[in-house]
Amino acid sequence: MQEIIIHNWDELQRVVFDDVWDDKIMRYRDNRIYRGMAEQSWDLIPSLNRVCGHDLSLETQVFRSFRKYGYAELAEYSGFWKLLPVAQHHGLPTRLLDWTYSPLVAAHFATEDTSCYDRDGVIWCLDVTDFRKFMPAPLVRKLADNGQIITQYVDVNGVPGMDVDVNPNGSIWAIEGITSPDGRVLGKMGHAERIGDGLYQNVDGCYDMKLFRSAKKYFDI
Repeated sequence: MQEIIIHNWDELQRVVFDDVWDDKIMRYRDNRIYRGMAEQSWDLIPSLNRVCGHDLSLETQVFRSFRKYGYAELAEYSGFWKLLPVAQHHGLPTRLLDWTYSPLVAAHFATEDTSCYDRDGVIWCLDVTDFRKFMPAPLVRKLADNGQIITQYVDVNGVPGMDVDVNPNGSIWAIEGITSPDGRVLGKMGHAERIGDGLYQNVDGCYDMKLFRSAKKYFDI
């Protein structure tokens, strides 16, 4: 692990954009993910673990109170997994460990708490391409066996691949999207909503995946 000490904004800009320009696509292509924290001494663990160690029984009590006192605003969130990111957003200690593709977003979270300005913050950086090899093979196999790998990066012949032209993020098994075990939650790398007029004028192709129309057609069979 490499530690880089940043003293000012210009140094941060130089560090995060160093060696990420891709001449092939004429843009910055960064496979790193970032996490900003106000305290350098904090371990890289979810806030829930930071509060109560590994006794996660506190989670049930926290969520019970959150539902009770935020009832009106939380009525539309019917399940635990829908409520979890909302609780995280409101600052509750949760099991989630947020990461972002933007070093600037990470810098915000490292500096937003003014009560910590007398201490050093930290921005964690992981190269996803290098880190993917640490993903346990049994976990990937379980996702496949459960049918949770719903989309993959493929070439023009429909064959999943690892080449940057096909799989720009270097995703393991060329995975682009997975679902929760019950199939109700979908997580995707690609932004299917970015299909407005005037977007991507320098890149040919059709960007409307017809995601919901295709799903309806599939389940109507």
